[in-house]
Amino acid sequence: KKSFWSSTPEPLAVFLSVGRRQNNIPVHVCSKEDLFRMCGTVEHRGVVARADRLPLPRVDGLPAVESVGDSLSGSAAADRSTRTAPRLWIALDSISDAHNIGAVIRSAYLLGVEGVILGDYRGDELAPAVLCTSAGASELCTVVAPQLSLLRSLRSSIENGWRVVGTSVPKRYIQRANSVDHTANDAGLEDGAPTILVMGAEGSGVRPHISRLCHANVTIPLARADPNLVDSLNVSVATAILIDRMLTR
Repeated sequence: KKSFWSSTPEPLAVFLSVGRRQNNIPVHVCSKEDLFRMCGTVEHRGVVARADRLPLPRVDGLPAVESVGDSLSGSAAADRSTRTAPRLWIALDSISDAHNIGAVIRSAYLLGVEGVILGDYRGDELAPAVLCTSAGASELCTVVAPQLSLLRSLRSSIENGWRVVGTSVPKRYIQRANSVDHTANDAGLEDGAPTILVMGAEGSGVRPHISRLCHANVTIPLARADPNLVDSLNVSVATAILIDRMLTR
């Protein structure tokens, strides 16, 4: 169920009227004060939408590689027949800032990622700030959360044929005998293996027990990096850079 309120008759009301005719969504013109009382902020930009809450599905892991197309919901599954880019999902580890989560979902959807796993996300639905920052992408992108924990979901996904790639700030790799380190420029998915890219919190990065599970680690070369000043990119910016470099090489 959806409805719109607008304090600006033109041109928003005209645009929303089209949506009302096509989707039977009611549109109401009201004062800015009414909008403030509805949403509790002056940053409504003249229009407010009211809709049912967006549920957050829980999964134990990504489905087996050969059956993913039959199991996904949203635009990723609908576009499977025409998709030629390598298959990539994003998993967020210990990222709780709603604005970063929304920005990651927005970039993931626009750059061709199949979906986003919100690791250890505690809510049963996406927070309003996530929806706002995603600029509508959260309505279109497949977004899920682990059933129990991100670690278990990644392990289950590996058993189903997925490769897991971690991320790290330069010179902060966790060395493992079976782990390969790359820069973003040579971390493409040339072999076509379906991949989950794990993004960690700014500064601390991917947690050690998650990093030890990864088949490889990637990093973005930085022109300037000083741990005493600025040591890392914003996580949503880093995610967009890595998605572009991994899917286009």
